[in-house]
Amino acid sequence: SDVCSSDLFDDIHPYLMGSDEVANYFADHGWPQSFLLENSLEVVDKCNASIETGRKLLPSYSSVLSSDEYLYEIAEWGLREKGLHTNQDYVDRLNAEIEIITKLDFSDYFLIIWDIIKWADANGIARGPARGSVGGSILAYALDITKIDPLEHGLLFSRFINEERNDYPDIDLDFDDRKRYLIKQYIKDKWGSDNVASISTF
Repeated sequence: SDVCSSDLFDDIHPYLMGSDEVANYFADHGWPQSFLLENSLEVVDKCNASIETGRKLLPSYSSVLSSDEYLYEIAEWGLREKGLHTNQDYVDRLNAEIEIITKLDFSDYFLIIWDIIKWADANGIARGPARGSVGGSILAYALDITKIDPLEHGLLFSRFINEERNDYPDIDLDFDDRKRYLIKQYIKDKWGSDNVASISTF
């Protein structure tokens, strides 16, 4: 309480001080160095975090077929719906993308995004055509996640997913602000609120 009520910190400027500077600063203000260092080390000793990496965190979308098989079936159907199933360039590109996506274990990610888009469209929730490098994916186009034909515009899949990087793809979806809460509720209802988080960037 003495520290909180004092003006000890009033003249500290907003920058990260080095350890010597911190020790000298408090010594100049009558605080014993050993007290500060011992308390700091005690806090450090109490902090312990272990984060397991490399785990698959997404739920499995399909319980009937494997996610890879299911993704291939709906992608093939989507290409057929667009009248592109007889064009070998589109078929080859789709197969090449799906090979990479299944190799990286991203099938469930695409299925979940596709499911959200499908639900939004069925419930009259306006959405954008998906922004960014996902425009280079013929799979996303076949699934109606995007509205741009990547082959027609010479867009590259490697800008979106790169085997070397192996990070989850980033698909930016835009929904009507007034109905965005409905999308969040749908995802929570379908996958459980423990699996849904809101993230803001400032």
